[in-house]
Amino acid sequence: MKTIYKLLITSSLSLAMIASSFAQSGALKPSTYSSDPSKSPGFATTDYEAWNYQKINSSGAQQNLPFRMARPIGYSTTAPAYPLIIMLHGRGEAGTDNNYHLKWGGKETIAAIKNKTFDGFAVFPQEPYGAWTNGPAYRSDGGQPSMALTQVWDLVDSLANRFNIDRNRVYIHGLSSGGTGVWASLYYRADLFAAVQIMSAPGDVSQAYNVASTPLWLHQGGIDVNPVPSVSRNVMASLRTAGAVNPVITKYTEYPDVAHTTWIPAYANKDFFPFFLKQTRKNIKVLGINPFPAGSSVSLGVN
Repeated sequence: MKTIYKLLITSSLSLAMIASSFAQSGALKPSTYSSDPSKSPGFATTDYEAWNYQKINSSGAQQNLPFRMARPIGYSTTAPAYPLIIMLHGRGEAGTDNNYHLKWGGKETIAAIKNKTFDGFAVFPQEPYGAWTNGPAYRSDGGQPSMALTQVWDLVDSLANRFNIDRNRVYIHGLSSGGTGVWASLYYRADLFAAVQIMSAPGDVSQAYNVASTPLWLHQGGIDVNPVPSVSRNVMASLRTAGAVNPVITKYTEYPDVAHTTWIPAYANKDFFPFFLKQTRKNIKVLGINPFPAGSSVSLGVN
């Protein structure tokens, strides 16, 4: 078992090193940056502040990541640190208008913040081109992240440095291509997130051992054709084999009469936000158990 733990730790360190290669300097700025005509998401979005995150890529070009953010009610810098939840939209909400991507989940999230079901920060970044990965995240390498997705990862640090945010309670969820971005985030940066939810997005059985330690709730449409139910069922079976055997923190919900819109019943589920809040990175275990009892010494085997 010690050999398994060492291999898992070494694998995690390698992925973290790979992820760090994507990181570039960025700037977090309050902004109303927009280069698209604004489209309405169907509700008043004034509770969400408009921000922009700027990043210079390896070729020297600047890319903007517009995002909207809602703060907890009565936010205080001296209160216990607040959780942060991030939502990755689908292809249909891509752009730079910094508004339309609130269409799905935006209304439900601000309601949860106001009624204290989720007493924390909510961030909705907008991917300008429509895909959070350059290739499917259900490939064995997790799919190469788009620049916007790497900016989202950097954004976690920038926000935690600027606001009173609990780094052990950072959550992420996404729908369709946004769910693909969540799978890629799990593959490359599982160290950032305490729990995830994925709606209508395929995973890969070969990723199971890389992601099994993170609490996960997968939502699948019973009549969806991409992914078809068998894909998600196989992924869940692989996660169980990899050690994610606790149904409380590794959940699968299949909606019999739903196609590629599982986010609608998912957001309506009273357990959607509580599922996140029950999880913290302090409680994440390897293969469903805690291999390092309190007070024990651990050698990573890294010089």
